[in-house]
Amino acid sequence: MKKIMIALIGLLMMGCATTTRQDMLDQLSTFKGKTKHEVLVKWGTPNEIRKDGKADLYVYNHSYSNSTPGYSYNTSQNNIDARGNINYNQVNVNAAKNSTSQNLYVPPETQYSTSQLLIWIENDIVTDISFNER
Repeated sequence: MKKIMIALIGLLMMGCATTTRQDMLDQLSTFKGKTKHEVLVKWGTPNEIRKDGKADLYVYNHSYSNSTPGYSYNTSQNNIDARGNINYNQVNVNAAKNSTSQNLYVPPETQYSTSQLLIWIENDIVTDISFNER
């Protein structure tokens, strides 16, 4: 169940580009008024349970990463001769001396993020929900 909850948060966060933080909170707020049992059935055991006054605070943590692959590309620049002609394919010793070409490599990148879902439960009823992304 915990994996389902993590997948749900991941999908909510990575959903369509127009999904805003407020849209996500609106969807999560549908759990206000639900029972503790319904929360546990839907999202599983929380990572942590804290006391917050009269309420129990259920804390669900999620860490994830997104990686982009590395890639390489070639840049080349051919100079223009004295008459304004570009020497692309012509074998020309002077043009070759003035041309530059580079193979460039962009390494892979990984971005790490964490999120935290907080659910306040008082008298076995969900009273509030908060979502934080770091």
